[in-house]
This record gives sequence, structure tokens and C-alpha cells, in this order.
Amino acid sequence: MKADTQTEAEIKALLEEMWTRYAQKDLEGCLELWTGDPDVVAIGTGIDEIRVGQEELRRAIKRDFEQAGSIKQSIEWLRISSTRDVAWSAGTITLTTTVNGKEIVLPARQTNVYERQDGVWRIVQLHLSLPAGDQAAGRSWK
Repeated sequence: MKADTQTEAEIKALLEEMWTRYAQKDLEGCLELWTGDPDVVAIGTGIDEIRVGQEELRRAIKRDFEQAGSIKQSIEWLRISSTRDVAWSAGTITLTTTVNGKEIVLPARQTNVYERQDGVWRIVQLHLSLPAGDQAAGRSWK
């Protein structure tokens, strides 16, 4: 179910705030935007990037910050749906960073789940993926 206008604006603002804090390498600020639940899940693009729980999430974000120079992002497309105190989004983003002095541009896909706790939306799950580079447009398989 498509989110109402207010929920859509609140979730979009949460996502923008998350990426702003991420670009600032504000570890504590990023973590504040997640629920305190022990079952939070973050799945990144790396083979070992499946994180469950606050401590694993903390270590993952810290590692990201340690391995990257400047970080920029832009949300290209975003779809937000909700029901009562649960919302979810799907979108495309572009992440740009420097690693070992080399600029890296990652066109990524992002899906998230959110929960409204005491009137405030928090992230429960995040999943980033990269499109298969060797799969041609218009093809379902390589």
C-alpha cells in the first residue's frame, strides 16, 4: 500500500538524514536512526556484509568509514509504502567515494524496512545491492 503523504515525507527525510550522517562519517548519528532492537539487519554489497544486531551494525559502519575517503550519495528513485507503524522503501542510489586515492562510483539498489516507535520512524532493515554488470539490459539472465 502506497504510503500517505506525511509518512512518505517522514521516511524520505529519514533516508536523507541517514545518508547525510553517513557522508559525514557520523557513526553515532547513523546508529541513532536505527531501532534499538537486537534483530536489526543490514546487508551490504560485500560477500561478508550480512550484519545482525547493534554491535555488528556498528562494526560494519565503522569499517565502511575506515576504508573510504569522502562519501557522497544521491537518491535517484524512491518508492515508499506503509501500513500503520511499519513502512518499507525501494530505491536506487548512487554512492561515490574514494578508496586508496581512486574514485569509485556505485549505482546501487536499496530496500529498507522501518518501524514507527513512539511516533518516530526508525530503520529496522537495510539491504544494498549492485546490479549485475555483466547482464545486458533487457535480459533476465546473463
